[in-house]
Amino acid sequence: MKLEPLANVKKANRLKMIITTEQFHRLAQNVINEQELDTIKKTYLVKQPNNGKKK
Repeated sequence: MKLEPLANVKKANRLKMIITTEQFHRLAQNVINEQELDTIKKTYLVKQPNNGKKK
């Protein structure tokens, strides 16, 4: 008798990308601009101090 897993879980395929420092700085600047426009709210690229304020 062959046992089958209860849940068929696929592992996430991770993609590795090599970018230059200039491309990284451009990406970081675009993320900061989008945060200032409130297009995106959370990211781990830039940490901002909370100062106890909640929106």
